[in-house]
Amino acid sequence: MAPQINSDPHALTPVGDVANIKESNAANILGLVGTLGFLAVVVVAMRLYVRVRILKFVGTDDFLITASMVFGVGMFVCFVGETYNGLGSHYDTITLPEQERYLKWVFAHSLFVTTACCLVKISIAFFLMRLAPRKSWQWFLWAMIGTLIFACIPVQAFWDMSLVKTAKCFSVETFIAVGLWNAGSLQLVALAQTLD
Repeated sequence: MAPQINSDPHALTPVGDVANIKESNAANILGLVGTLGFLAVVVVAMRLYVRVRILKFVGTDDFLITASMVFGVGMFVCFVGETYNGLGSHYDTITLPEQERYLKWVFAHSLFVTTACCLVKISIAFFLMRLAPRKSWQWFLWAMIGTLIFACIPVQAFWDMSLVKTAKCFSVETFIAVGLWNAGSLQLVALAQTLD
């Protein structure tokens, strides 16, 4: 018989197989994310060292990539909060209060991810603007800058399941389209290769 999902909103104990309750990939998730995050911090620190100490020039793109790294650290903090509230555990072993706290962390995480990704793209765009002699390329780069997306209105509907029925949220198709557009970072790389 399949384990039941806990539907009591005030339940303090999960419903599910005892073996599943003890299983967790939280340490693996934090180990991997922490290692990659640490490497990213080292790379950004090395970039800043070269710009400040060797080239003696710090551009807008450097400030933006540093801000992006700060949001990257915030993402790691969100991962920690998510693991304390169910990330890495079997879904049927998480209580509803934990699920709600988990979704609040996921919402914060999505803000950090969106902002960090946007800052990276804007940083690349500012870097390329120094290389783009034509106004048309600069207009294109300015058009690429400045896309922030709100997934649900009201915002609380992202984690409060009681609001989902009345909220206006992006459809799955919209999320797919946004993901494909985010893959458009390759557009910036292609642009860099066409610059004279």
